[in-house]
Amino acid sequence: MWEQHLQMIREKMKKYGYALNNGVAENVILPFKDAVYEKFNYLLPSDYLEFLKLMNGFDFNGSIVYGIDQEFADNTTCQEINGFISYNEIWYENEWLKKYAFLGEGEMNWYVYNIENNQFQLLDKPSGSLLEEYSSFNALINYMFVEVLQ
Repeated sequence: MWEQHLQMIREKMKKYGYALNNGVAENVILPFKDAVYEKFNYLLPSDYLEFLKLMNGFDFNGSIVYGIDQEFADNTTCQEINGFISYNEIWYENEWLKKYAFLGEGEMNWYVYNIENNQFQLLDKPSGSLLEEYSSFNALINYMFVEVLQ
């Protein structure tokens, strides 16, 4: 379902001369995944990693999905990449936020994976209050894409 919304976003961007980032290869994902585990002591959700294979980060109409930090990926991107590790380091300055893997953000919310209960969630920013839960990263990203197209 989100793929259809993504196609509409691509068309809107193309109309104004912009493009989305390409995905990254498995040989880029593996060291990134290992670095995340070494630094934060958790595994990234597999459907988030699959998304990165299709698109290394996303930034459109106020919503962002964090991509692979520049030290792991090449420099051939259309959009600037908001790196997963660097942004999670920022959010983890607040101890109570360390139960989340921050996957992205909007103007008024965070898109997260709750490590403690293996749940994808939409949180209010900056209070961290739970707004919605999703069964998968794909359901969460579908919500985001619908929002950015409005």
